[in-house]
Amino acid sequence: MNFKVLALIIIGIVFVFETVLEYLDVKSADRETPDNVKDLYDAEEYKKWMEYHKEKCKLSFFRHIVSYIVTFAVIGFDVYAYLLGLTGASDNLYSAAVIVTLIDLVISMLWSVPFSYKDNMGIEAKYGFNRMTNKTFVVDLIKEMIINACVMCGLICLFIVIHQAMGNWLLIVFTAIALL
Repeated sequence: MNFKVLALIIIGIVFVFETVLEYLDVKSADRETPDNVKDLYDAEEYKKWMEYHKEKCKLSFFRHIVSYIVTFAVIGFDVYAYLLGLTGASDNLYSAAVIVTLIDLVISMLWSVPFSYKDNMGIEAKYGFNRMTNKTFVVDLIKEMIINACVMCGLICLFIVIHQAMGNWLLIVFTAIALL
């Protein structure tokens, strides 16, 4: 069986399900103040919050779609295998895993930075929730990348060590945990 096709089918099913949920979230942002809480909320404050929520939902919806398009492209076109072949690190299991993890982090950063910038510097600033400067945004982005790289590479190496010690039982255990 072609596992890449199976993975793409599963990702596609999850994409459709999550897209429906995101769409419902965007549509729910058009609600008026419910009658049972009208006396608790100021109408103007509630309207401002709903506008904020609607903008955040729309951005999240587009981020979701772009995320799945990138995921389909990376898996469908064997980007990891191609880039791993360019590095020549496929002989060592640990270095191959670290390189694939770092490639994934870079790809993720490339498509997510514009959305994060729009979220933090656009929507959050528009509604007064953000006082961040461009310099702070970039510094935070660099810190986030370094922390993510350290944590993810450490976890993937730990997973490899445990997998080598336990064999395929580890996969069965993780699958059982995931299904719970």
